[in-house]
Amino acid sequence: MDPIDGLTDVRVAVAGAPPVTFALDADAGDPVAAWVLANGWIDEPVQRMFLGLVRPGMRVLDLGCHIGTFSLPAAGLGAEVLAVDAAGRHVEIVRAAAARNGFADRLHVEHAALAAADGEVAFRASALHGRLWRDGIDPDDADVVRLPARTVDGLLAARGWDRVDLIKMDIEGAELQALAGMADLHAAGHRPLMVLECNATTLPLLGASITALRSALAALGYRLWTIDHLRPGTIVETLPDAVQPEAVTDLLAAPALPDTVAAAWRVEPPFTAQQTLARVLDVAADPSPGYRLHAARLLADGPAWLTRAQAAAVAREALAGDEAEELRAAIAPGHDISLAAHEAGTPRPAEDDGLPAGMVVWADRAALTAGDEPEHLGAPPEDALRVRDLSFHLRPGQLLAVLADDARAATLLLRGLAGRIPAAAGVLELARPAVLLAQVAEGLEPAMTVRDNVSIFSAFAGGAVPRTEAELADVAARLEITGQLERPLRDVAPAVVARLALGVALRHGSAQLLLVDELGGLADAGALAWAREETARRRAGGLALVQVVRDERDLLGAPTRVLWLDEGRVRACGHPGSVLDAVRRTRLGLALA
Repeated sequence: MDPIDGLTDVRVAVAGAPPVTFALDADAGDPVAAWVLANGWIDEPVQRMFLGLVRPGMRVLDLGCHIGTFSLPAAGLGAEVLAVDAAGRHVEIVRAAAARNGFADRLHVEHAALAAADGEVAFRASALHGRLWRDGIDPDDADVVRLPARTVDGLLAARGWDRVDLIKMDIEGAELQALAGMADLHAAGHRPLMVLECNATTLPLLGASITALRSALAALGYRLWTIDHLRPGTIVETLPDAVQPEAVTDLLAAPALPDTVAAAWRVEPPFTAQQTLARVLDVAADPSPGYRLHAARLLADGPAWLTRAQAAAVAREALAGDEAEELRAAIAPGHDISLAAHEAGTPRPAEDDGLPAGMVVWADRAALTAGDEPEHLGAPPEDALRVRDLSFHLRPGQLLAVLADDARAATLLLRGLAGRIPAAAGVLELARPAVLLAQVAEGLEPAMTVRDNVSIFSAFAGGAVPRTEAELADVAARLEITGQLERPLRDVAPAVVARLALGVALRHGSAQLLLVDELGGLADAGALAWAREETARRRAGGLALVQVVRDERDLLGAPTRVLWLDEGRVRACGHPGSVLDAVRRTRLGLALA
């Protein structure tokens, strides 16, 4: 990987294709280039889809070629590729890589912006997100330049191509203009396969929208499938007027589903109403303020079937106190018409019959009452503890942090998720059995030693008891409780028992849903660090967790979302930093942002 002419060469395997040589600028501040340089591979669903369509001898267009993650492996597979980019540095990089690989005869690189007609446009360069500049040139912005605008028809004519078989298009909102510049190609009856980005944040900056882009493709005779980034190997049929939950998504556009895709990919019908809502809520808690802004606009100005959902209401409450001022303004009363307003009339998708696909937990206006526990007979007393209007979801690998000043309400929530209390109203669906770490003494033997009780608990948690016993010394040492193993359980502090139960559940348990109450006993930095390492390992394998805490420092990992339970109701559920800040302000008696 010695630098040559300011570029660093690295052999890279893209989405399982044969390795090719990339020539990269290590100092460009480009996150994709940094990943490739550090790892020597990259594998995203959109790349796997695109390269799965490439065949030797194909003519392929790569519109917005960036550093060549599509162009180079396609040429390596024997296709003839025309790559186009508006950023001059990207053109230099891909040309250099083409020369390094000996692809001069089949990888051609053009420096131009894509447009509906030939001419000149303003372009603002960026390492990853350069885009056309619609509002004129800022004389003080050195990154904004003028460059030629070309149509796809013109580029094909100049190359002498009368057809093209496959197009990849990622040009930061200019996709509709590029489609208009393919009029001759389409008029001749050609409908090349397309893999393209649909970006809800950049399309409006150039006067377009996601529904306008998808409708234009449908009018040309294309069907659309979303390449599901949450579930690699899955594509989802997509209607032109459907809500796009994610700010940015990738589409396969084809007149009919190719046989090779049908054979290699799981093909699903359009997202249901519940799946759509859940994905919008995922984006509403995303670390990126720009992505959360897309969700905020949908939750403020989207279709009524989306905005009136109870889960949407608590997500809006979280966004109303978001740490980003632009987000707070996007859903404030009297806000400007949002960029998502064009989706206000989209029809309601089909409903799920049972738990939505891809969920571990789905709660919709669920209510729980302490007096409904099986051990209680007769009607619950009038003053029975209740939790109302629970609306949230949980996916594999996610951690939902529950903050509640009333510990009894939080425990009631966990007992409901563990299946010990039926929902008194609404919907509370679980995909798998859960292990509840709350009153861990239940089912254990006080007179037996801690060591013997570990075996009992391991069986309860779905672990292999012999393996648990073989590794107990290591787990106990990491949790700093080795001296407690031979003592009777009744003589050991509850916090120590809770600590050990958590360690066994994380290291040896097989359950894929873990419910953790305020266990305490993990204040020791070493024990907490080990528990977090084990949690991260298990989350990578699909473990979902719900953890009740009063102090965020006790969390077993970075939460996906934070649920604020206040007086038995969900007050907010969303972006961790923003909800945590709102809880802190409330506890201190300060006004919310």
